[in-house]
Amino acid sequence: MGKKTKKRDNNESDGGDEEGCGLASQASNNSAHGEVGNQALSLSDIQKLLTGMEERIIGSLTAQITSNHHAAIIRHDETIQPIETSMNDFQGRITTVESTLADIVQENKQLKLKVDDLENRSRRCTKLLAN
Repeated sequence: MGKKTKKRDNNESDGGDEEGCGLASQASNNSAHGEVGNQALSLSDIQKLLTGMEERIIGSLTAQITSNHHAAIIRHDETIQPIETSMNDFQGRITTVESTLADIVQENKQLKLKVDDLENRSRRCTKLLAN
């Protein structure tokens, strides 16, 4: 068991967790000095080490995921902004076309009435001339 703890101590020293390194060193020293009666304490130390490693990994992954999400949001924002600008331009143009169409429809109605009136007058004049 002392060798496994010592191996974890070497691995932990790469991670930079000073508290974890101290606990692993203490567990290693206890095993080297023949204090086998403290196995529950050794397991507790290992659990503390694993908990610390787990927290560091979770923190690292959370930071990486947050960074990736932030970068994706920035990319999407850069894509969406020109689309929104174009959409607003098209919306303004559509409003102008709708307004112009309404004016043309109104003018068309007036012209139809005027043509109808002129046709009726023409028929009346033709009847008067024919008689």
